[in-house]
Amino acid sequence: AYIILSKQEGLYTDNPAINPNARHFAYAPSEEEAYSYVNDDINGISRGGVRSKLKAAFNARAAGAYVIMAKGQGVIHCVRQLAGNDSIYCKSTTFIPDNERRVA
Repeated sequence: AYIILSKQEGLYTDNPAINPNARHFAYAPSEEEAYSYVNDDINGISRGGVRSKLKAAFNARAAGAYVIMAKGQGVIHCVRQLAGNDSIYCKSTTFIPDNERRVA
């Protein structure tokens, strides 16, 4: 698995620091939909944060890798969970490889 650390616990429909009603994705939506939620411009200062993480995640997923986007703080719990050695739930977004995704 490829782990991308972020300030947030994965992908949301909006910036949860600004919008408390932002919805979290446990599994990544389509690439087009995911990018529609990106707004990296905060007060004209920040650029490329989530967008660049999504680009890396979708590139790795296309190459066949599982990708986990999780909050960097407390990351030891996420790593333990991924290794199967911890029962603590780590809120994150999983990007399932293209060759393993199923259409419901």
